[in-house]
Amino acid sequence: MRDGAIFVLTFCVILGCARRVKHLEPPQEEFLPPVFTTGTLNDLKEFDNQLLSLLEKNPDRASRWWIQFRRGTLWKIQDPNLSCEKFADLAREDLFPLRELARIYAEESCAADSPLLQGLKELTLENSSVWLKELVSRVLVSKKPSLGIEDDKNTPSRGEKSRSAIQEKWIENVLHRITLKIPAEEKVTLLLQILNSSSVPTTNLEIEKQLHRFAPRLKPNPAPREWLSTANDFRRNRDFAKSREYYQKILGLKNASFELKLKAHNGLRMAFKNERRLEDHLAATEAMAQFAWRTYNSAKKGAKGLRRQIHDVQVDLVRTRWTSGSVTDASKGLEFLEKKFKGLYSMAEVFWLRGRMAEERGDFSKALEWFTKGIAEKPLGSDLSEKLLWYGAWNAYRLKKFTMAIDWFNQLLTTSQLEFARARYQYWLAMCLMKSNALDRANEEFARLIAVDPLGYYGLLAHRQIKQEIPAKNLNFDKPAAVLPDKWSDDFKGKVDPLKLQWLVSLGEVELLRNHLEPLFLQLAKTKKHSSPAWLEAFQVLGKVNSYALVYEKMVQLPLPIRTELLETHPELLFPRPFRDTVLKASTQFEVPMELIYAVMRQESGFNPRARSPADAFGLMQLLPEVATPQAARHSITMTHHDDLYLPEVNIPLGAAHLRELFKRHNGQFVLAVASYNASNEAIQNWVRTRYRGDTIEFIEDIPYEETRGYVRLVLRNLIFYRLMENQGQKISFPEELLQLSPKSV
Repeated sequence: MRDGAIFVLTFCVILGCARRVKHLEPPQEEFLPPVFTTGTLNDLKEFDNQLLSLLEKNPDRASRWWIQFRRGTLWKIQDPNLSCEKFADLAREDLFPLRELARIYAEESCAADSPLLQGLKELTLENSSVWLKELVSRVLVSKKPSLGIEDDKNTPSRGEKSRSAIQEKWIENVLHRITLKIPAEEKVTLLLQILNSSSVPTTNLEIEKQLHRFAPRLKPNPAPREWLSTANDFRRNRDFAKSREYYQKILGLKNASFELKLKAHNGLRMAFKNERRLEDHLAATEAMAQFAWRTYNSAKKGAKGLRRQIHDVQVDLVRTRWTSGSVTDASKGLEFLEKKFKGLYSMAEVFWLRGRMAEERGDFSKALEWFTKGIAEKPLGSDLSEKLLWYGAWNAYRLKKFTMAIDWFNQLLTTSQLEFARARYQYWLAMCLMKSNALDRANEEFARLIAVDPLGYYGLLAHRQIKQEIPAKNLNFDKPAAVLPDKWSDDFKGKVDPLKLQWLVSLGEVELLRNHLEPLFLQLAKTKKHSSPAWLEAFQVLGKVNSYALVYEKMVQLPLPIRTELLETHPELLFPRPFRDTVLKASTQFEVPMELIYAVMRQESGFNPRARSPADAFGLMQLLPEVATPQAARHSITMTHHDDLYLPEVNIPLGAAHLRELFKRHNGQFVLAVASYNASNEAIQNWVRTRYRGDTIEFIEDIPYEETRGYVRLVLRNLIFYRLMENQGQKISFPEELLQLSPKSV
C-alpha cells in the first residue's frame, strides 16, 4: 500500500492449553501472543499513541513484544530508523518466537552501516528457515550488497561448502552487477533458482551460465540455437518488440528445422495476442498455417509424421478466425481440413468445432449431426471425447431426442472422473427421464444426486425438481469459522510450530503464515492422510486471517465425503461471514441482501481484502477503479486512490452499490444481474436474444462464456447456502424468484 497506508488491525487470538513438547508448543502461557483489539485508524501517529497506551497498561513480556513488532511494522515507510530500532531489539530477544523474522525486518529497515545491526547473526539464505527464504531473498536483493568481489580469485573454492554464506553473498553481488535493469522480484526468483539448482556455481562464468539458463534474454549475444528461448523469455517479460525480433531471426535461418520454425511462428502470433494486437495475431496465425501446409505438401518422406502438427495448426487458425468474427472463413478452414485429412487423421475435433458453430447459429439438428460424427470418430484424448458426448447429449435433449440423450448421459457418468461434471450429467439425465415420463426413475436419479451432493448447484436444483425443501438438519451452525484448537494434532506439530503460527496470526503476517503451513499441506497430500485432523486445524488457522481462498484451494484435494463432512460440521469455515458489521451497514444502505453480498464476495475474492485480478479488479468485491470511482462520487464514499479499494469499509459499500445498480438495470432479475457482474452488458443482451427459450436453467447451461456460466451457478449456490445460514439452519424452499427471467424486460 502507498505512503500513508491505512492500518486495520483487529487481532484476537484464542489462547489454548500449552505444554512443552520438543519446543513445538509454548513452554509457558506468557510466551503466547496477547489478545488485543485495536480500532481502524488513518493517522499513523494516532495509531502509534494507541499502541503506546496499550504498553502502559500491559507491561508483560508478550505484550511488549507484540507492541514493539507492531510499531516496527507501522513505521517501516515513514520512519525506518524507528522501525530498525524496534526490530533490532526484538532480534536480540532469545525467547521471542518470531526472533528470526524480526532479524530479517531489521535488515530491511536499518541502513547498511547501522550500529543496531552489530552483533546480530548474519542474514543469509543458508541459515534461514525454509518458509522465510523468499522474504530473505527479497530483502538481500533490495539492499544491493557490494562486497568488492569482482573476479574469480575471490570466489569460494570448490572444496568449500556449496551454500556457504560467503558464496551466497558473492552470488548476490554478481547478480546485482549484471542484472541492474530487471525488477527486484525477478532478482529474488533468479537468486533462489540458482542457489537451489542441482549444481551451485562457483565462478563468475558459471553464475552467468546459470543466470542465462533461467533468464536467457539477459545474455548479450545469444547463439542462433538460443534464439527461441531468448525470444520466449522476452515475451514472458512483455518485451514484445524484442521477442518478435528474435522470432523473425529464426524464421530467416535457412537450415532451421520445421519444428523450430513452427515454434517461432507460434511465438510470433502469441506475442501479438499478448499485446492485444488482434489483427496482427490473425495475420501471423494465417502465415503459420501457410508455412505448415507448404512444408507438408513438399515433404515426400515423413509427411505422415507431420499430420498431427498440421492438423493442430489448422485448428488454431480456425479458432482464431472464429474468435475474430470471421465465421465463414473459419468454416472454410474446417471444410479444407476435412477434405485433406479425412481417413488419414481423426476428424473428432473438426466435427466438434463444426457442431459448436452450428449450435451458435441455432441449428441444433445440424449441431447434433456433427457431434454424432465426432463421437463415431476416434477422439484424440479423453477430454475431447467427454466434450463430444456432453454436447451431443445436450443437443439431443434440446431436440427432445431423450432416448439418445439418456444413452450418452449414462456413458458420461460411467467414464467421467470429475465430480462437478458428474453432478451435471446426473441432473440432466434425470431431466431426460422426467420429460420421457419415466418419473420414478427420474426421482431416483434426483434423490441419488441429493444424497451425493446435497448443497451443490445441481443438488439444489434436484431439490427444486422433486419439490423438496432444502434441509439443514446435518449442519452445525454453533461452531465459529475460525477458532484455534486447544491442542494440536501430532500431524500438525510434525510440520508446523504452533507457537510461531499463533504469533503470525496475531500480527497479521498472512503471506508468511501461508508459507509456514505449506510443508504441512505438502506432507498431508503426499501421504494421503485425508482424515487427519491437521487439515481442519490448518483451515481454521487460515480462517483466522480471512485466507479462505487458500482453504478452498486446498480443500479440493480431499475426497467428496470428507469435504461434505467438513461442510456439515463447520459450515462457517466454508461459507464464512466476515466483516459482518460493514456488510450489514452496506446491505441496509443500498437495500441489497446480506446473503447476496456474501455470495458475490465469496466467489470474487474468497474474502481476501488484498485480492487483485489480472484485469485490475481490486479487493473483496473485485471492483474495477473505473466502476468504483463514479459509485464513490455518487454515494459520497471516500476513495482518493484505487488502493483504497483494498479497504473493506470502502470496497463493500461500493460493491453493494454496484450490485443494486445492476439489479435495477436488469429489472431485479438475478441471473442477468449476476452475469453482468462478470461479463459485459452487451454480451448479456445478446445471449438473452439468441439463447433464451423460456427455461432459465437451460439458459444458464447455454451461457457461452465458461467463466460466466460457472460464476452464475456458483453465486446462486452460495446465495442459497447463505440464506440457509441466515435462517438459523431451518429448512427453506428453493427460491424461485432467483430464476425469474423475462426477455421483454431486457
